[in-house]
Amino acid sequence: HGHAFAVRADRCRISPHGPARIAAIEYQGAVVRVALTMPDGAEAIALIPDDEFDPAALRLGDPAALAWTQADAHPLSPEIAS
Repeated sequence: HGHAFAVRADRCRISPHGPARIAAIEYQGAVVRVALTMPDGAEAIALIPDDEFDPAALRLGDPAALAWTQADAHPLSPEIAS
């Protein structure tokens, strides 16, 4: 078992060709909210600054991967993680 952790949505980055799928793309002004469906069915959210978002690179249904720095991963206590 891995340890559960949390990452703020605005600290995530998305790269193409990963195990997840782009489920939704929503423009919200200064950021673009991208929802991904993970292989286990869970949903993950990334908030990408509008000036960094490339609509040609990420489309609905495309495979994708989430990435973040180790410093942005905050461990959760067992009570919260379960």
